[in-house]
Amino acid sequence: MAARWLLWVDGVGGYLMLPGDDWTIGGPGSNWGLGSNWGLGSSGVPASGGELGRAEEAEICVQGDLSAREACLRRLGGDYVLQPFAAALLGDRRLHRPTPLRDGDRITFASRAASSRLVAERGGAAAGSAAAGRVEMAGVRFSFAKPHPLSSSARLTLLSRHRVRPRCDAIILLADTCILGPSRTCHIVAPAAESEVVLLFSAGRWWCRGMGETNVDGEPRQGRFELVPGTRVESGGIAFTLEAV
Repeated sequence: MAARWLLWVDGVGGYLMLPGDDWTIGGPGSNWGLGSNWGLGSSGVPASGGELGRAEEAEICVQGDLSAREACLRRLGGDYVLQPFAAALLGDRRLHRPTPLRDGDRITFASRAASSRLVAERGGAAAGSAAAGRVEMAGVRFSFAKPHPLSSSARLTLLSRHRVRPRCDAIILLADTCILGPSRTCHIVAPAAESEVVLLFSAGRWWCRGMGETNVDGEPRQGRFELVPGTRVESGGIAFTLEAV
């Protein structure tokens, strides 16, 4: 599993920081170990590239009744594509193939029990029905946000009463920068902040730049500086600590 970090922001919450370009979503159980091939055979068994056995824990591991590999989320350029391996909804439509995500989308993954109890299409399954393709499903629900127009990083937030392991309030899918500040276009919104803080992850190292007066473990800093995990940063009304998981 790739390196992961937790960012603790005072008075705001905890954020799981996941650099990379693709992430698996699933539960803590064992299941098919899927390789890089996203496809499933006609019988529902992984196509070539899938291996049978105990799968590694998903990068986004939900403490719920999900398979170990429920879906894969991949960034292609500045876009995000969701590939479901099991029952999933985007809004109220069932997903069957890789599907691009848009800012504000809501995603539902069925529990293994709920997968077998999908409610019939609203209004009946008659051809030509306005409700065709729409279903209701209980399960793990996320919202997807790509809030900043100049950053390819995105945010996943759990809407259902489940927990991510390690426990956090949201997940940052880190492409380049993570912006903290008072605006809703920030990846992490800190309403009491006076200015923005920009975090950059590059070549395995973290960097930070505060727009206001900045202190690291009580010592003043100016401009961009390397962010060492475990240090406490205060800048522009925001205080946070980054920890390796």
